[in-house]
Amino acid sequence: EDSDVLSDEQAPSIKYGTSFGFCVGYCLTDIEVSSDRLYYVSYGNNNSVAPKTINMDYTKEKYLKILNLVDQEKFLALDPVIGCPDCADGGAEWIEMTIGKRTKKVTFEYGKEVEGVEDLILKLRKIASELK
Repeated sequence: EDSDVLSDEQAPSIKYGTSFGFCVGYCLTDIEVSSDRLYYVSYGNNNSVAPKTINMDYTKEKYLKILNLVDQEKFLALDPVIGCPDCADGGAEWIEMTIGKRTKKVTFEYGKEVEGVEDLILKLRKIASELK
């Protein structure tokens, strides 16, 4: 087996989200995907809107395809904050993974590309847009 390819045992889930600080309505989105579940929640900055949640079955095959998009060395080497997330209410995106015993969260400007994880970001954005 290729040791560069992550397994679902090494990386049990991927978390992804978006946020907008100065916002009315559904301003935050969180997703967690694993080899058997996909959890999505969208909510507001305060209690003005009821959270929208989706909790559905997911397949190991689909999850492993997502993990194949992760270059763990590049991901783990990223700075925790890239650019100026949510400056001037431009929004922020984030990805969090536990790989082995190391948990890493990377927050970046909404809509921007992050070198080394472009394909992963595109896939997570696609999942989020399909669930809205």
